[in-house]
Amino acid sequence: EYNNVKQLLLFIFLVYCLSSTFAKTLKTLDDCFEYALESNLEIKEKELDYKLSDLEFKNEKRQFLPSIYINNINGISHTHKPISEDKNDSHYIYGNASINVSMPLWSASVQRINIKNKQLINSYNLHSLHVKELEIKIEITAKYFSCLIANEGYNIAKIDVEKQEKIEEQSKKLFAIGKISTKDMNDAKINLLQAKESLLEMKNIADKAKLELANYLAIDTTHISFSSDFFVDEN
Repeated sequence: EYNNVKQLLLFIFLVYCLSSTFAKTLKTLDDCFEYALESNLEIKEKELDYKLSDLEFKNEKRQFLPSIYINNINGISHTHKPISEDKNDSHYIYGNASINVSMPLWSASVQRINIKNKQLINSYNLHSLHVKELEIKIEITAKYFSCLIANEGYNIAKIDVEKQEKIEEQSKKLFAIGKISTKDMNDAKINLLQAKESLLEMKNIADKAKLELANYLAIDTTHISFSSDFFVDEN
């Protein structure tokens, strides 16, 4: 019965995820944490395990608590006592109440063991949930900062290209007036080409890092936009 309920709830959650559209754009590390913990199927499964085991544990404890029953009966008795020639009717109100306390057998060791087992299972499920959440946060953090490092490398390469373009442009002017040799002019062109190759390589690394993070979160890369210059411009 436990597994049937669990599978049904997980199925409902999966259908919801597949049918719903992703509207939020992830901009911070906390955004990534929040989305992952809300949408990760393993997390939902462990949350469900904990909630169900917690419910079973509480129900088991409730069965072991004493039960109190209160019964209350009220009525009127009517008696007739002649005092003189006149008749005097007297009415007496009576009540009857009882309290019954049903105590479980404290020698019922099997029941106590069941409660302890339920408690251990519940504690394990809660611990397992926290461990999984931590694992996911660690993995996301690693991929997130890989994106930061890769994008920083791209930005540095982009600055170098801009620098080499200026040098190459200046070299053309100096070569035109005979201030530098043909070798110097060619060196400037080569340096610019190497800078552009490095820029393309860093772009690929940054795009790959972004894709790895998006794949781990199971979303499209278009839903990741940490800042205006965080990732490489797709255009």
